Amino acid sequence: MAEYYIASRNGWDTITKVAGGRVGKLNNKMADTLRSVAMKQGIKKTQLGKKLEFYSVNKEQLDRMLDPATPFMLKLTEDADFRPLLTVDGAKMTAGVRTVNSQPEYGRGMDYDTHKKYLKDLFKAVEDSVFKVNEDVKIAKDRGDGPKGNTNNVQVGDVVMVSPGKYYDPQLARVTKSTVKTFWYEFILPHGQVVSNIDYAKNYFIDVKVLRDTPGMTHFIIPYLPNKELFEVELNWRKEPKTGMKRWDGESIAEGYDMELDQYR
Repeated sequence: MAEYYIASRNGWDTITKVAGGRVGKLNNKMADTLRSVAMKQGIKKTQLGKKLEFYSVNKEQLDRMLDPATPFMLKLTEDADFRPLLTVDGAKMTAGVRTVNSQPEYGRGMDYDTHKKYLKDLFKAVEDSVFKVNEDVKIAKDRGDGPKGNTNNVQVGDVVMVSPGKYYDPQLARVTKSTVKTFWYEFILPHGQVVSNIDYAKNYFIDVKVLRDTPGMTHFIIPYLPNKELFEVELNWRKEPKTGMKRWDGESIAEGYDMELDQYR
């Protein structure tokens, strides 16, 4: 278990230079929960293509990274910029994760609603272990730059990735109606449910692309087009179709249902 984690948009090479040795990086699923906490504290998950990453460090490395003189010295000697944004108490975070994971309802093979509740409980459990140490670099917005529009000529019936909310990752959605500026969509899932079992996916769907299948990591894609008839509209807790609308912003056609599981538990 790491003593601490430090969050930055800097790459691994820069972080190791500042830390004075090799450091680990938190797995993406847990990191994304912490990114949601960071959003609440005013730090974006991604800015200018640079994702917020969490690196494991000990107390000595943490103190070095938080020293106000460190960014100045790195700029002077390496001509590199370094900006720590958040710290995470490793012990407190791990205790929170274990508390949530010990709940009987959160076993393997959770359905969509249960998994959604699990993520909310996980967010609450680790929120008080995250501390902002610096404001993010402010990026000036071009006031004349609006949404990109339908630059990829997406048509009704095509599938794209759409975020269901501010703190959620994009999900697969099928375009049901469109205008020059706006499109309407419905969220879809294979067989209308979250599929996290790679064997189930290979047994029931065509041309499943397995990107990784190890004890700690599962990543596969169920392509939409050859399995089009097997995708169903996702339902909310009232058993109503989950739909929405948004302005075109350069969305592109998605390959299909992308499931990546990085086991933290």
